[in-house]
Amino acid sequence: MSRNGTERRAIAAPGAIPLIGHTLSMIRDPLAFMTSLGEHGDLVRIRFGPWQVWVVCDPELLQDVLARDAIFDKGGMFYDKARDILGNGLATCPHSEHRRQRRLLQPAFQRSRMPSYAAEITEQITRFLADWDCGQIVDVPAWTYGLICNAVTRTLFKAESATTAARIMSDNVDDLLKGAYRQMVLPFLAKLPTPGNRRYRNAESAIRNALSRTISDYRDEGKDYGDLLSLLLAAQDDDGGVLSDSEVLDQVFTMLFAGIETTVTTLTWAMYFLSRDQQIQREVHEEAAVVLGERTATWADLPALPLTESVIHETLRLYPAAWFLSRKLTADTDLGGYRLTAGSTLAFSAYAIHRTFPDPETFAPGRWQSQVDRHSYVPFGSGARKCIGDIFAITEATLTIASICARWRLRPTTSDPASPVPRIIMAPKALRLELDRW
Repeated sequence: MSRNGTERRAIAAPGAIPLIGHTLSMIRDPLAFMTSLGEHGDLVRIRFGPWQVWVVCDPELLQDVLARDAIFDKGGMFYDKARDILGNGLATCPHSEHRRQRRLLQPAFQRSRMPSYAAEITEQITRFLADWDCGQIVDVPAWTYGLICNAVTRTLFKAESATTAARIMSDNVDDLLKGAYRQMVLPFLAKLPTPGNRRYRNAESAIRNALSRTISDYRDEGKDYGDLLSLLLAAQDDDGGVLSDSEVLDQVFTMLFAGIETTVTTLTWAMYFLSRDQQIQREVHEEAAVVLGERTATWADLPALPLTESVIHETLRLYPAAWFLSRKLTADTDLGGYRLTAGSTLAFSAYAIHRTFPDPETFAPGRWQSQVDRHSYVPFGSGARKCIGDIFAITEATLTIASICARWRLRPTTSDPASPVPRIIMAPKALRLELDRW
């Protein structure tokens, strides 16, 4: 009930078209559409064909949703499709399976393990920066993808037998992401034999088959490589149970998908923003140069790089990689005075929620040096289902940006702004930057 004791009613978003609802709005300009919903209320009803979705537009209501993960379970249009891609891993599994999976995976993401993961990241940054030169034009998404793909796969798999899986994922992930977003917003077309649907299914099959072979190789070798896959294969719960091969496959697929694509997107946007604001880029350079000189950043340097880390947080505020997520109600419940029934689908956009910050469209890393409303900042979610790899992701991105800015100035090659492509992961369409020495 609302504060005055009356039940509130969710407002239907305007602009629905007969039969298809708001599908065209989500295809034409989904970011503008999702951001506009907050003008109509803090819980707004939209339609995709015959399916109704309640969109949470208020940060406080969203925190209530994320805190009650048993009632607001992972499901609905996003997670049903994400489960098709990733399987039933930690990021997508229902509440009933989450506690066991989290307990089995948590040791691999303890803070005590981060220095060894960071050492692999540092090694890859050093390698990927070695061939940079003044005046060079860098294809930023391609460069960051190569870097993060190497860093993540070397953290997950150290055996040589895993290199084929990494290459196959690199070759197929674009078709996977594009196809998954189309099927999410056009679920009634998901089973049609269109070229896009065929590419999506072929990409999914190729990646999962490659990962299955890698897991089988590890089982056959029976060797502890000191990597994440070895930890997953050795993990045991309280009664001695272990992850099956299919469970390990789902976890590895999730880690590769989330660990590579989200960080690539964040780094690409961060480099874009720094190239457009030379003053902030200079401040980051000055911080990094004092700490690093000419060397690559390491785990031990992170406490001395607060501004660089703030650049990452501000980038995630402006363009969170996971920009649209959904939940499925497991029971009738009250949400801020709105009565919702079991089986209903809720959705929220971190991109839209982050627009509740003051001066929301301005790239202002300095805001993170003072008090900010963390309730309105949800790039990794919140509560029991908060992303298990959040520290790993922030570490990767901070080490990379500090290592770049300590030596290199990034300059735009065009005055045209970068255009976001809202697939399941919100990546920029393209970005090329020119290198210069400080």
